[in-house]
Amino acid sequence: MANGNERKRISDIITEEEIMKWQPGDNILISAPMGSGKSYFCKNILYEVAKGLEGKILMLLHRANCVEQFKNEIEQDAKEDIIDIRTYQSIEQRELRRSRNQIQLANYMYAVSDEFHYYFNDSSFNNKTAVSFKKIVNDASTVHVFMSATGDHMSKYMKKYIHEHGLKEPIEYKLPDDFSFMNELIFFYKDESMEEVIKTKINTGEKGIFFIQSAEKAYKLYKKYSKNCLFNCSSSNKKYYQYVDKEKISELLERQQFDEDILITTSCFDAGINIIDRSLKYMVIDLVDVCSLIQCMGRKRIQDIEDKLSVYVHAINNQKLAGLKRSADLKIKMADVYIESGYSIEKLLKEYPMQNDMNNILYDEIVLAQDGSISYKKVVNELMYFKKKEDIVLALSRGMFGEILEQAKSLEGTFLEKLEFYMVNFSGYIEQGSVQMAQEWVKNVVNPNLVTDSFDKNKLHADLKDMQELFFYGIECGLLKKDFPVEDFAKMLVDVLYGEMLCWCMSDGAYSFRERTQEYCKNYLMILIQPYLI
Repeated sequence: MANGNERKRISDIITEEEIMKWQPGDNILISAPMGSGKSYFCKNILYEVAKGLEGKILMLLHRANCVEQFKNEIEQDAKEDIIDIRTYQSIEQRELRRSRNQIQLANYMYAVSDEFHYYFNDSSFNNKTAVSFKKIVNDASTVHVFMSATGDHMSKYMKKYIHEHGLKEPIEYKLPDDFSFMNELIFFYKDESMEEVIKTKINTGEKGIFFIQSAEKAYKLYKKYSKNCLFNCSSSNKKYYQYVDKEKISELLERQQFDEDILITTSCFDAGINIIDRSLKYMVIDLVDVCSLIQCMGRKRIQDIEDKLSVYVHAINNQKLAGLKRSADLKIKMADVYIESGYSIEKLLKEYPMQNDMNNILYDEIVLAQDGSISYKKVVNELMYFKKKEDIVLALSRGMFGEILEQAKSLEGTFLEKLEFYMVNFSGYIEQGSVQMAQEWVKNVVNPNLVTDSFDKNKLHADLKDMQELFFYGIECGLLKKDFPVEDFAKMLVDVLYGEMLCWCMSDGAYSFRERTQEYCKNYLMILIQPYLI
């Protein structure tokens, strides 16, 4: 067992004895932070069990870089006899092409989905992730092991899928998150800040990694400082992959280190690879997806409590959040129409005549009848659809609330006008997101024991703090009396806003949430606040 100075590891909670209890068709869900020994567990504990039972392990990885590094590791340990490595994408291609060379899961005792958030995260741009997921989870011949540090959203979908299809409920193992390795967390708002970090850090002896969403932006930054930097991007990016030093990247994967001051890479390195280097002291992350952000931080393998990392994160502004939400809304629009029509092709074609779903959330599936005839049916890619819904909920819950508070504080006028501005625009922003999105959010967070996302879990607390902050601001500016009961009023008015939101959701948007809040403010707010105004 780990002592007080050590991080608890997977092998501490999943022993050989525990593994022996698993049965074919079982879904094993392992949620554990980076550096908790998920790979070690597979290469050692699970390996020994499989070898003792004369079975094999299928290891599924999501990036070519991960495959290369993991193959190097098992070859060095001479464990290729038990562990077969494949990519998720190879399974998907073979399944869709009905290849004679399909992976036979019955040949394996354990099928391990490493970094299984792949099914969820990559569905944004790869509509085939559902193929490999369904092949694994529907199989009854092997034990399915799903491992990730950031699999909360995928776990939610998996549990939903398992319940709806009558499959075995997952056996869950969870280790708490641990961010004690972070020396500091710094947010920046402009692209120029990344250059400032480079100028400050180059030639100091401290190494850094830059994770950048855009290959174009990553390459342009690299070009300015190429003498001190190593560049990397996905091999699928034909425009910029030509500038990748393949030999150096291969060496990095083998040595788990790089010699340059800075590695500038896209998210192709966001998971599965390890960097073991005490001189790696900072990381700059310019990515949208929170899951990928956390994965990036885990690329440095922490050696001990003295091995720390400073993390710089590009904050997402409200304009960008709104854009992300609009994009997600548009991508699911056709699927929404199809689902809400009761899966009616006629109604779908009436709404979208002579149109295909360019986002591939809706697609045509071949149906083979017993007499050999072929027909087609319109199918929703549920995993991709679920991902887009989660993206919208994410944007909604992280929207403009902080900005609304700041606008209320800076508003010219009385404190009553400031408070009314905050409450009305709070409701208005939620209404702008649509009643369906609000219903989805309420459904996802109404039971705090089932909420895995820390932001959503603490949203009520955050709104209470914002309301209190507005009241404290009023006191400090001499607009409210010093004996104003800040906590009591904050609770009361947040209760009003949340209650109104719930009723609005239950009415299915039959009236304006914003106007209802406006009515409340005009009729009751003055009466409540009047005794405390200066």
